[in-house]
Amino acid sequence: MRPEYTELLRRRLELPLAEGPDKTATLEAAVRRLVEPGQTLWVGAAHGRPSALVRELTRQWWGRQPGFTLALTGFGSPLTALVLGGLVRRLITTFVGEGYPFPVPQALVGPAILSGAVSVQNWSMLTLPLRALAGAMGVPFMPTRSLLGSSMEEDNARDGDFVAVDDPLGSGERVGLVRALVPDVALFHAWAADRAGNVLTAAPLNENFYAAMAARRGAIVSVEKLVSTAFIRRHAGLVRLPGQYVAAVVEAPFGSHPGGMYGMDVPELEGYAEDLEFIVELRRAFRRAETAEAWVREWMLEVPDQAAYTAKLGYQRLMEIKGRAATDAWVAELEMLRDNLGPDDRVTPGERMVVTAARLLGAKVRAQGYRTFLAGVGNSNLAAWLAAYTLKADGVDVELMAETGMVGYLPRPAEPFVFSFRNFPSSKMLTDIVHV
Repeated sequence: MRPEYTELLRRRLELPLAEGPDKTATLEAAVRRLVEPGQTLWVGAAHGRPSALVRELTRQWWGRQPGFTLALTGFGSPLTALVLGGLVRRLITTFVGEGYPFPVPQALVGPAILSGAVSVQNWSMLTLPLRALAGAMGVPFMPTRSLLGSSMEEDNARDGDFVAVDDPLGSGERVGLVRALVPDVALFHAWAADRAGNVLTAAPLNENFYAAMAARRGAIVSVEKLVSTAFIRRHAGLVRLPGQYVAAVVEAPFGSHPGGMYGMDVPELEGYAEDLEFIVELRRAFRRAETAEAWVREWMLEVPDQAAYTAKLGYQRLMEIKGRAATDAWVAELEMLRDNLGPDDRVTPGERMVVTAARLLGAKVRAQGYRTFLAGVGNSNLAAWLAAYTLKADGVDVELMAETGMVGYLPRPAEPFVFSFRNFPSSKMLTDIVHV
């Protein structure tokens, strides 16, 4: 081939370092441009939580009564600030409460629901993502066996969002149809994106990015790091959302805090653990309206942006949660707890309950030949963990699953939270809710 042709091909086919429209924005500008009163907002939890975006939403709309409908898989602090500040008219969700260190109802949301200030539509962890998937696919509904025979079937049928029908293909089975959910804007946090909004993040993916694909105005995605398109291409297997669905991308390091980000085998992207002490402090503050409002002012309204937020957290705290993200961090933490684990400690009624439940679970797995079981929350979760270890020790091949997308995991000691990041590396598969 003649040299000039070779050079022409090289110039024409060379992959650019950066490609596509520049969709970068600040938190303030992205929310101001895309969010309007009366909208339905999907608050995502596809691995990371969009905490920085929630703080910005609170700053801009606190006390202004915008009448938002929020759709999300779980609602608790610090999202409760949105109810406290009068931002929310309706919740479409699967859980309202606090999850850590143990599950309880959210003290401030309950009264808002009972008074009629906020309405709630309840779905299962499977059916809500299915609604978003239907919206993403542009179909009016998605079939499911979930909810049939439950009060959620009755309630959502009354709202016109669920219907049970006979299988039109003649199997004789009843099947449920969930109405497609199409939000106006979706809010997500991820690991990285290029300036065109091609989004890269780690699994597990919880509800996945279906709502971003369904959203009328697109998604606002905050990321830990802005990267080149060349970086995106090198890690294309980790890209979960192509840029055409993204309306704005914002660089916001530690943007999931107090949530964490699971580290991947990508040296440029270092993980950080959940800030458990912060979560406990937050939960304590949100027991009463006065202390909750003081907390919102200190950590949201009077903190102008993400840079100020991380500065307020401080370097030492940020490095500490980075250290806790190490795969073997549980070893050191267990050693620190050793003095609390004396051999003569009295067995508590709660511990007896967990052990008894684990034995019953084990017996059921053996009798029915189950090979998987879905770990619940709270004591049911601990019972499932203990049963799994006991069964495996006896040669029974059984796999633990958690609904956020964890399959075949074995929990590490020193942290009983059902979705603890330290259990991710022990999983045989990390996926999303629909696949679990």
